[in-house]
Amino acid sequence: MPLQQPNPNLYPTRGFLFRESNGVEVRSDDGWSSLIQKVKQYRALTNQPAGDPQSEVFEQVCAAQPTLCNTTNVASSFPQDPSVKLGIDIGLWLVEVRIRDARNALERVSSEEASKRASICRTCPKNHGWKVSCKSCDAAGKTIVAEVRRHGPEVNAEGLHGCAIFGHHNETACRLKLDPAAPREDVPDACWRAKQ
Repeated sequence: MPLQQPNPNLYPTRGFLFRESNGVEVRSDDGWSSLIQKVKQYRALTNQPAGDPQSEVFEQVCAAQPTLCNTTNVASSFPQDPSVKLGIDIGLWLVEVRIRDARNALERVSSEEASKRASICRTCPKNHGWKVSCKSCDAAGKTIVAEVRRHGPEVNAEGLHGCAIFGHHNETACRLKLDPAAPREDVPDACWRAKQ
């Protein structure tokens, strides 16, 4: 059955919001991925069944705002080339960065911290090259990266690609204060995202 999901380029009328069955509203300022993570955290803290937060969030928002959503058959449309899939993940992540930037919600780290992070990413086995499947997506991504770069801190971008675990643009991520990453077994020991 096709999974309906929100278009990442559109902002929902009520923001990134999910209403639990008990009426509690879970909100995020940082996009769908962050909202889904907050729903998982809320349920764990309140000893509720985990459920399927991604499907539930997407189903609720698509029912409330059908024009926000598109239908995709995940099985048939998912890219087989890992570098293309990583490019899509990075593009979606950059859209979330752009939304946060538009709200003045981007915080940057010190130059020293950014350089330290870049050194870790540069030697990480999960620092992978990636491809963009459309020219306008590539142009939009480059614009977002340039905007973040313009406001610092300075980072030597040589050898930085994309994170195959967290799906972010490493050069940009090294500059920003990000939410702590959920624990994962596939994260290398040296990863700065896992140590926040």
